[in-house]
Amino acid sequence: MKIRHISKKYEYLADFTSSVAFEFEYDYLKAKAECENEGDYPFSLEMPPDGWSGIYFGAFTDDESECMAVVQSTPYKIRLDGGEAYMGGVGGVASLPHHRGTGAVNEVMLHILREDRRRGYALDYLFPFSRAYYRRYGFENAEDCRDWDISFKAINELIKTVGEKGRFVMLNAESDLSLLDEIRDQAWDGVNLSTIGERASGNYKGKLEKNKIFVYVYYDEEDIPRGYIAFDNDGGVMNCINNFGHPADFIFDTPDTLRQMLRFSARAFNSRYHTLRVRLPDFVRLNTIVPELNSASSNIYAHGMARILNPEDFFGWVAPKGDGEFNVAVTDSFLPENNGVYKISFEDGECSAQRCDGAPDIECDIQSLTLLGLGIFGIEEAEYLNGVKIINPDKPYDAVFYRRKNYVTSLF
Repeated sequence: MKIRHISKKYEYLADFTSSVAFEFEYDYLKAKAECENEGDYPFSLEMPPDGWSGIYFGAFTDDESECMAVVQSTPYKIRLDGGEAYMGGVGGVASLPHHRGTGAVNEVMLHILREDRRRGYALDYLFPFSRAYYRRYGFENAEDCRDWDISFKAINELIKTVGEKGRFVMLNAESDLSLLDEIRDQAWDGVNLSTIGERASGNYKGKLEKNKIFVYVYYDEEDIPRGYIAFDNDGGVMNCINNFGHPADFIFDTPDTLRQMLRFSARAFNSRYHTLRVRLPDFVRLNTIVPELNSASSNIYAHGMARILNPEDFFGWVAPKGDGEFNVAVTDSFLPENNGVYKISFEDGECSAQRCDGAPDIECDIQSLTLLGLGIFGIEEAEYLNGVKIINPDKPYDAVFYRRKNYVTSLF
């Protein structure tokens, strides 16, 4: 078995493997001709420039006559504790049926994680078909979201109690959609794992041309764009949930913008719609914003899975709340090069992790370390993590392991 990068010229092999794995129609000869005509491009496995697309890696038979399995990795520049870092977006996992059970996917995943680790990425992230399956690679459930169905009856009181401020403008196929990207960057500022410079607006253009999606931008009283609603009609439901194959969104920068968007939805669309459907990060609290929660329902939606690639690199991005230090013993069954004891030191707003010979104050597997390090769990919730053992309870863990706002805004 050989593991290697699949260049643009041979990307049809990766697409063919996916087409067989998921049994969708694929014109192999046409795709091959298009790839060969397009040719290759200069390629480096070092830190990618902004806007780099996904990179395929594959497992090939020894004679390279067949691509056994493929995995795609896409680099994303993300926000992390006030700084910028790279996150590898892992996806497109596929294998040919007659090569399953050979460890092909396992070897490609190992190669990708080690490449991303070598390049200094803070973490890798994926959207799993099976959470138990990807846990074997050191990934763990990351941030939660809530899917809300909010009846207009639940919002009607807002129309009475919250005055109309600003205006809403409908976009069309000739509109400059880059405005939506600017609004996204503003709305997600300060939220860990959100993509910097994301260009999600391109997802809407084709659908706007055929009235398959409707987009409204909210401008405040000073005529500053603050949020937008992108939705389609799902049997009388304003479906704003952005999902694979369903581009939509409900983006706002402040609770006041949120109130105006809720108010507008119920007032302007009640002749053809009865419910607003949105997906919101778990740190957005509607308890008092929606006046009548008896006419709304929500379900927890487990977003993706994350894993730290290298503790020494990762903690350099962490913004601590206080000064001090503690030792953490890390176990990583898939990347054993991470195993060991690290001294986590923090002072004057800076944090670092260095290998040491000292006794551990706390023990974490890589999954638990990921959740604590990202602030998806605070140290006060460590009892709910299977892979944590606190040996010395007097250490200032809460200066580093505290709750943060996390939300991955890209789909891959």
